[in-house]
Amino acid sequence: MRAIIFDMDGVIVDTEIIDYDLQIKYLKSKNSKLESKDYSYFSELIGLSYTNLFSKMAEFLNHIETIKSIEKEYSELEEKHHAQISYKSLFREDIVHLLRWSKSKNVKLAVVSSSTKKRIINVLEECEILGYFDLIISGEDFTESKPNPEIYLTALKCLGLKSSEVIVIEDSYYGIEASKNALIKTIAYKEQRMPVNQSRADFIFDNMNDILSFLKN
Repeated sequence: MRAIIFDMDGVIVDTEIIDYDLQIKYLKSKNSKLESKDYSYFSELIGLSYTNLFSKMAEFLNHIETIKSIEKEYSELEEKHHAQISYKSLFREDIVHLLRWSKSKNVKLAVVSSSTKKRIINVLEECEILGYFDLIISGEDFTESKPNPEIYLTALKCLGLKSSEVIVIEDSYYGIEASKNALIKTIAYKEQRMPVNQSRADFIFDNMNDILSFLKN
């Protein structure tokens, strides 16, 4: 193993469930017919890039709103919501042990996230781990982000490595699909609070310490 690639939301910081809750709240506020739908009904939203998210939201709303209007409204709502979030309080601090061990073994580290580059930088800086990473790739730079494997194939090219030399740590169905479609061994950070299908991952672990123990062996 010569590199580890991390997803951000739901892996480095426990934000995936917060974003999912906000997305559901937004959709229900726009269409009262969705009020009766349960938590799992909206599972297709989890882990999508913004472009794909707004398109999927339009589908849930039966296109009573345009994708552009959804993008404007939801982006403003999310920006206000995220401004109130302390990423440090949602930081999975045990990851620092994994980062330090990786550096001691000259293992390259990367973040590949569907989030914007600005937000990725903000999160990593607030959690005081930005300096550990050799590469950061944002889904906003791609026409199609996860589950399309292009974002991971680009990461491999930038790292100068083969898929067999890399491990990915993901949590969402779309992220796992993207990684596996790029032929990369994939660890799923176990998620039981949301309806996420992680069955295609090669390995599933409950926490970063278990992942570190596995990688050491």
